[in-house]
Amino acid sequence: MFDPNINNYIKTIDKKHNKKHAIMIAENNKNSYTCVLLFKEATNKTNTQLLTFSYAQFLKKLGAINIQAYNKNSYTLAYPIKKSTKVKFIEVSFSIIPEALDLLTRKLRLDESLLRFFLTKND
Repeated sequence: MFDPNINNYIKTIDKKHNKKHAIMIAENNKNSYTCVLLFKEATNKTNTQLLTFSYAQFLKKLGAINIQAYNKNSYTLAYPIKKSTKVKFIEVSFSIIPEALDLLTRKLRLDESLLRFFLTKND
């Protein structure tokens, strides 16, 4: 089971190998992902930017690198999601070790202003 603290993960690897090798293993195991977040349109622009920034900070704490976030325009959905038809999209691209994705998805599921999220692995 993955320890929620990335440093403990690296320390576990460090017990078997020297520190440089442990960090190199953690860096090499990072995969590239894209996450699309759908927020209620009632979320104003400033709040959306703060949410984007807070998710980027959280990813950084998990050890993610190459974090890029894009605020998309507002869209009208073909069908309502949780009684909302107007949504805002945020697309976040990053590289992270797969074991840390569990913590990210747990945080995303707890966000009440988030209607849906789509997490995909890039090739």
